[in-house]
Amino acid sequence: MRRYAFESFVTHFIWFLLIFSFTNGFAMPFASWLESFYQWDARWYGTIAQDGHGFLPQTYVFPPVHGWILGLLTDCATWLAGFFTAKPVWVNLFYYVVLANGICMFTLANTLFVFISERRWNIDRRTLWIAAASNPMGYFALTAYSDMLYFALFLAIMILVLWTNDRRAQWRLPNLTTRQDLTVRISLAVLLFTAPWVRLTGFSFAALSLLRRKEAIAVFVSLVTFLGYYWIRTKDPFFFLLAQQVFGMPKGGFLDGLMTSTSIVGLSIFGDIPRGGDARLYVLNFGLLPTACLSLTIGFSYWLLKKREFEWASVIIAMTLLSHNQAFWRSTVRYALPLFPLFLWMILDGHRKLTRRQELLRKIAMGVAIGLGFSLQIFYGRLFQAGGWAF
Repeated sequence: MRRYAFESFVTHFIWFLLIFSFTNGFAMPFASWLESFYQWDARWYGTIAQDGHGFLPQTYVFPPVHGWILGLLTDCATWLAGFFTAKPVWVNLFYYVVLANGICMFTLANTLFVFISERRWNIDRRTLWIAAASNPMGYFALTAYSDMLYFALFLAIMILVLWTNDRRAQWRLPNLTTRQDLTVRISLAVLLFTAPWVRLTGFSFAALSLLRRKEAIAVFVSLVTFLGYYWIRTKDPFFFLLAQQVFGMPKGGFLDGLMTSTSIVGLSIFGDIPRGGDARLYVLNFGLLPTACLSLTIGFSYWLLKKREFEWASVIIAMTLLSHNQAFWRSTVRYALPLFPLFLWMILDGHRKLTRRQELLRKIAMGVAIGLGFSLQIFYGRLFQAGGWAF
């Protein structure tokens, strides 16, 4: 574990320096650089952290646990800072807490990814660290969004799922004693209950019930508790859906969103779009990237089914259906954040015997995937920092 800890620290330290450099970190005060990532939904999570869930009706769109955690951590930081300064400013400390929490969750998630990928797919660990750092959504570790916490929860849950079934040997996970097995299953149930309170796509773990996983009951208990919480607070258990209208989300479902995004792609190919950067960015954000991500997810799910990885496939399919069940695919690429490093399993699978030509093509594909990942991460990180819509 020391080896993983050291490699993880070095990888994410270099990653942070890279992102810091390309987002003008050396050209402004550090506090101003931190504040520049306080954009879009980060402000709502900040409101939940400082004033609680429901202080403004719009906050009910966002499951509250992540904001509560940030608020608790900031309260603790403020209390500690009180020993060194007379009047610590809560908001200023909040920015530092957000950064520390985001990087810690990103580091934890990537470490779990490297740990399981190396074991199951026989992939070189150095390649895995680079692949993990190239996640196009990596810059969200610098914001108050809940995605990095959900990323870590997602991988932790999947590892515990694999650890408590007959496929543990294939993933090279050690056997458990009766007492250890009970502890792991209880931990799994707790995480399954918690995940939906961080991101609504956490309800996708209910798909595990199709595989007769008893622990999936925790997800259904979470749903009942979640709806009860909203009913007590707002008198409407589905208020979080109603509040979406405040953010201009049109009514509709998966097919509506698919038609909208494909029509945007069609416009970019066959239509006469303006030459301005805003129009092209609109096509990229709401047409090309969402449809490409969906296609990649479908292909990956099929690949997992062929590999008989039913746990991964069922949850990923359910997560895709939940995240795309809207008439306008505005954040669907970001919802797939936990899946981006996993996609590389299809390229890096070390169990396949390849010819020299195939090995060369794999290296080229890997280089393109990592290069594209870093390019998108830096481009959208700068765009997000400047207040533009980024995923």
